[in-house]
Amino acid sequence: MRGIRFSMLIALPFILGALHTAYNLIYLEKEFYLFYFLGFLTILIALYFASSEINYWYNKKFPPKLDPPIIAWLHKFFPFYISLNENDREKFEIRLALYLEARSFHLMLADKKEIPEDFKAIIAAHGIRMTLGLDDFLIGEFDRIICYNHPFPSPQHQFLHTVETHFEDGVILLSIEQLMMGVGKPDQFYNIGYHAYAEALIFQFPALKNLDDSNDWNKLTQILKFSTNEISQFTGFQSLDINVVSLATFFTQHEAFQMNWPEQFAHYKSILNYEY
Repeated sequence: MRGIRFSMLIALPFILGALHTAYNLIYLEKEFYLFYFLGFLTILIALYFASSEINYWYNKKFPPKLDPPIIAWLHKFFPFYISLNENDREKFEIRLALYLEARSFHLMLADKKEIPEDFKAIIAAHGIRMTLGLDDFLIGEFDRIICYNHPFPSPQHQFLHTVETHFEDGVILLSIEQLMMGVGKPDQFYNIGYHAYAEALIFQFPALKNLDDSNDWNKLTQILKFSTNEISQFTGFQSLDINVVSLATFFTQHEAFQMNWPEQFAHYKSILNYEY
């Protein structure tokens, strides 16, 4: 992944110009340099606030490469990636690299800390798969992913849980421990990565939320590998949103979903433009 941001390269000459004018203004007392200094300062402030857009534009023009350990992880633990043809695999890699550049990831310990790139990729790969048929693979304004090492409480839900999505703030919260359990042993544990991004996608596409009655739960439980009680215990929520669980299951149990609930399968495919 890239070390230096394109916006910093653009800003460099203006930083040097600001330093030069500041020196003349302060140490040589050349007051007419004030106007030059203010001009440089204004440009630097504008570049600071536009830096995310500038960097994303540059990265789309010249996509960054994924680190080799991330590619190795995809080959070993993400069967969907292996199933793709060469063109779609390249599309997946480019989108994953762009997502990692465009979104912030933090690990909540005593203070916020950066998460290693491979762990970021493990999380983001779920969202990239789910949006592979969409133009907006960044999923709107969901630009922060905050992780905990274990189940956590939050101001909104003051009990231990493993996944949460803040729609107003554009934040996804996950427990790394439970995420890795679902990734490493998908037959034994519910995948909260798909659950989190399902919540975000339903917020972006309200038409995905079309289920609500007990009859729909009966159809879904025929596809699920886990009981609703097991999912409740794993996520920490006693009340489950069938729309979120169903959309997550569309990806974790793709073939079973198509076979047992073809009308809902077609509904998801049409909205997400999903052809994989």
